[in-house]
Amino acid sequence: MKSDLIASPARVTINPQASQARPVEDARIWRQHRQSLETALQLQPDNATAHADLAALHMAAVTVPDLSDDEIVENRLAAIIHFREATHLRPADPRLWLGLARAYLMAGDLGPGFQEAWQRAAILGPHEAVVHTGLFEMALAIRPPASLPAMTDWVRDLYRAADDRKRAAMRRVAGGYGVNLDDGGRLSLVELPEAEAKADPAAAPAPDNADSATP
Repeated sequence: MKSDLIASPARVTINPQASQARPVEDARIWRQHRQSLETALQLQPDNATAHADLAALHMAAVTVPDLSDDEIVENRLAAIIHFREATHLRPADPRLWLGLARAYLMAGDLGPGFQEAWQRAAILGPHEAVVHTGLFEMALAIRPPASLPAMTDWVRDLYRAADDRKRAAMRRVAGGYGVNLDDGGRLSLVELPEAEAKADPAAAPAPDNADSATP
């Protein structure tokens, strides 16, 4: 299909597995990818995948060193718009709702739109490992005590249903976010020695409106 051929070079940039070995692309190359995806979308305006691809590219803008702060803000908003359109076109796809939740989180918007997207991904994707991982990491990124009750309940239930190996993996991931996961699956901030906490501003509790998840 013509639109897929046009979009394929840009998809290497937005695909984490395909792009791991590639150097960071500059703003000029990134804008070329954006143009190709926008062209593909013009050919298929009702294609949910095309909207999701363009949204993912907009989110990748934060890694492009030559883009201005204004461009990055613009791209964060555009990512939300295109993921919202993708979920409208394919509302039963939990990965699209997960992408929308990530876009809201990246924009610092943890309001009703983020909460609906996260919860829909959780409801629609109970058997998808990629969705579970994304939801779990977002819950950790928001960090307690700011985590939404729905998120902490979901993490608790996921932890209790896991075997010992998966529980150990979940605790390791949580530790990387500075979050403790107790034997009951409850989240809390890791308590650091007072001197270490003062030396590391990142150890301070997140703002009341913070949120994120990934299993």
